[in-house]
Amino acid sequence: MSTDSTPSNTASSALPTHADADDGAAPYVIDGDFVVPGVNAAGGWDTRLQSGHVLSPLLAHLVETVPTLTPMLTTRCIVDLTRAVPMKPLRWRREIVREGKKLQVVRASLYDGDIEYASLTALRARFAESPAVPLRTWPGPEGVAPMNAELDIKGYEIRV
Repeated sequence: MSTDSTPSNTASSALPTHADADDGAAPYVIDGDFVVPGVNAAGGWDTRLQSGHVLSPLLAHLVETVPTLTPMLTTRCIVDLTRAVPMKPLRWRREIVREGKKLQVVRASLYDGDIEYASLTALRARFAESPAVPLRTWPGPEGVAPMNAELDIKGYEIRV
């Protein structure tokens, strides 16, 4: 697909409202190289913009679909929302920043032309057996009773 192409299923020109939200509808449809937002992708403050709460799992999904050399688990994700993300189809890109059998770093991004709106960088680590050295355990402090798990802790207040 060229950079000037548009998705076959473009978003409607009418802006969504929170009354339009559908609990059963997917927030996004992936259409080739584009991600098309649905009404459930709209932000809580401004329905012309996408919510970061739904952008993060979308970007994580794009990362999780990248093949690995060995079975891996995504261990850390960093989401960067570099600007407000409009409610319109955006091109997605993925790149493997670092490839290896023990670690992989993957980056997924959403673009409109050359403008990057959001990205997620993920560290993926290989599944492996635990080390041969047994895990050491440390005794708790002497003379201190274990905390009652049913105790209702309210919090602390600090006054100056």
